[in-house]
Amino acid sequence: MFEIMKKKSNFVIFLKSNMIKIKLILTTIVLILINTKLMGQTSINSPYSAYGVGDLLSKAPLRNQSMGGISIGTSHLLVINSNNPATYADLIMTSFEISAFGRNTTAKNSKSESINNSGGLNGLSFAFPTRKKFTIAAGLKPYSSVGYSMIQSSTTLFPNASSDSLKILYLRSGSGGLNQVFLGVGFKFFKKLTVGVNGVYTFGNINNFKSTSIRDFTDPNIAYASSKIVNYNKRISYKGLSSNFGVQFSDSLFNKKYKGRIGLVMDLPINLLTQQNVFFEQSQNTGSLLLSDTLDPSISGKTYIPMCIGLGISLEKTNYFTVGLDFKYQDWSKFKRFETSDLLQKSYSIGLGGEWIPKVMGNNYLGQVAYRLGVNYEKGILKLQNTSINSITASFGLGLPFKRTLSRMNLGLFYTLRGKSTESLISENIIGAAIGLTFNETWFIKRKHE
Repeated sequence: MFEIMKKKSNFVIFLKSNMIKIKLILTTIVLILINTKLMGQTSINSPYSAYGVGDLLSKAPLRNQSMGGISIGTSHLLVINSNNPATYADLIMTSFEISAFGRNTTAKNSKSESINNSGGLNGLSFAFPTRKKFTIAAGLKPYSSVGYSMIQSSTTLFPNASSDSLKILYLRSGSGGLNQVFLGVGFKFFKKLTVGVNGVYTFGNINNFKSTSIRDFTDPNIAYASSKIVNYNKRISYKGLSSNFGVQFSDSLFNKKYKGRIGLVMDLPINLLTQQNVFFEQSQNTGSLLLSDTLDPSISGKTYIPMCIGLGISLEKTNYFTVGLDFKYQDWSKFKRFETSDLLQKSYSIGLGGEWIPKVMGNNYLGQVAYRLGVNYEKGILKLQNTSINSITASFGLGLPFKRTLSRMNLGLFYTLRGKSTESLISENIIGAAIGLTFNETWFIKRKHE
């Protein structure tokens, strides 16, 4: 009885001493989920997301995204890095991370220009070390995102007509994307070698909408143009299990003043159970529905996402600076959906970046701030009109520490140039910003004196 009361008392003390942090975590989760709900499932806006499973999003934590995306050959004692699960073994505290992003995209070709805003959840993760020399981690991250809207038109002049008498409008749009839930573990061997694995469940829906509107101007007695609208809505659902592995080796260099790391990751191929439904609808501009039906029975099959491998190296001086270089490769020409390929190609990315903390100890707050900088070049997965849709991104970030804790607020700024502007292709200038919170506590960790 006494033992039960003691445990309850310890729990109450824990709640009281951490109430502010708990409220801050819960408030952050609610705000980000509301923000994501308001924006819908789409977290990007790009016509290039119409191919494959959409635009691929970074799996790296916000800290590493601000450093050119380097995350394979780097590690941190207080950051959950699901991109290389071997780094879980380096965590020394219970950690919780959550972040969101927004971006402004200016898309243009030789004829027109458009500006769009978008955003959404960047990911959330949780990890805690055990006394058995391994660490457990779990989380949710977006894998890809689809968001686009395109309009085309054509006109027909009938014989003896003085003006265009038939106008056809074509609208194409898409939304949705894939998400990943992961559960992983990282082990430490001989102080220099860490290995890790994630079990991953990928799921999501992608909607592709096509609308054809035919407007007839031939009857002068009609006050408005009569119109018939035909809509096709294709909904594709995905789900499947996969895994990814990571290994990292570290050792002291230059009279033990610095530490070097090398990391390797492998994301095994993903085979997703895929189901497609197509809905058909025909109506008039008066709003009356002429016909509504489901075309053909549901189509079931598989989607194959190819293996991805990556290599990274870094040099660091603990609590002072980190610099690193990452390389990733994935052969998207092997992508298949219902045994059909897309306009995809072999892709790779190279990231270079670093972090600098002027003086982690002391009373100077600016000296305790982490300053991050990086650049990333990507040969994109998409090839249109014999042109590879590539991108280059410059990134800058800050890690703002909370006083008397090891928790931080992370800020990131990104500028991306993507694609090439021609008559039929577009270039995108993307300005992005992200904010995240990292909480580090001794929750779930048993102290040795207990």
